[in-house]
Amino acid sequence: MQQIILAAGKGTRLNMPVTNKCLVKVSEKALIDYNLELSHEINANEILVIVGHNKDSLINYIGSSYNGIPVKYIEQQPQLGIAHGIMQAIQNINGSFLMCLSDELLVRHQLSLFLKFFRETEADCVCGIVKDSDENIAKAYTVEINNQKLITRIVEKPEYMFNQYKGTGYCLMRQTMLDVLPKLKKNAQRGEYEMGDWIRLAINQGKKCYAFEIGEADFNVNEQTDIYEAENYILSSQ
Repeated sequence: MQQIILAAGKGTRLNMPVTNKCLVKVSEKALIDYNLELSHEINANEILVIVGHNKDSLINYIGSSYNGIPVKYIEQQPQLGIAHGIMQAIQNINGSFLMCLSDELLVRHQLSLFLKFFRETEADCVCGIVKDSDENIAKAYTVEINNQKLITRIVEKPEYMFNQYKGTGYCLMRQTMLDVLPKLKKNAQRGEYEMGDWIRLAINQGKKCYAFEIGEADFNVNEQTDIYEAENYILSSQ
């Protein structure tokens, strides 16, 4: 299994003297390290890092391997959304993969159970979800699920929430999900190839897309306040 980390964004809202957004420190650890550590949880045989803004600083930080796992870098220019980042990597994907966003931090993950569920259900895709506030769900995405945990509807940056779960960027996918991408169109509102539209199109094409509670908490680090919230949560949960 491969791990794909999307790390091409600028992170302009952080307004910090760092060369790359995912190198910002959270509890004395670079944000990217929290995601790199997950590679061993899934026994990754390769890590693909999607780079863009200030790519050299990130490449120099990680290097050509991480704890013995080969790392390959793929450039995304321009940055037109999550699904667009995966499009750039298609030729390098050779099986199932864990997708991660480099500006996201998962606390007390259940990755082993997440992986077990993915394999047992023979899913095309499993999206990681966590319990969160309406305010935070509105910044991410909401999913409507049935009693088998199959996703029936998905909405990015919603005004109405289907439930108390926030969708995360942590998703396990099979190569079958890549078949959908050539037919994916830019989101009319935001001009990007969005994850929500990708999952929705996959469902419409008969793919099995599930949701699974992946951890205790999840933080999208976009602003200084997000760093403080994540650090306080990590400290209080120790």
